[in-house]
Amino acid sequence: WTPSKFEFREKVVAAKGLSVGGEVLVAPGAVGEVIKVIRDAPGGVAYHIHFDSLPGRVLQIPEGILAATEPRD
Repeated sequence: WTPSKFEFREKVVAAKGLSVGGEVLVAPGAVGEVIKVIRDAPGGVAYHIHFDSLPGRVLQIPEGILAATEPRD
């Protein structure tokens, strides 16, 4: 078992802009939702994220590029 910072259905924020093939698809601060936690991804935990600003697409994002939408207690 590999611990993760986020779990299924949690809201997250892109800590920086995300691009694919040089095209910026997600702006910094964009809100998304965790669709799947990938605990065995090369380089550490990653997530399938659906961003509100990118309807119909799911991106695989490393944990270090995501932040919580609200501080946790």
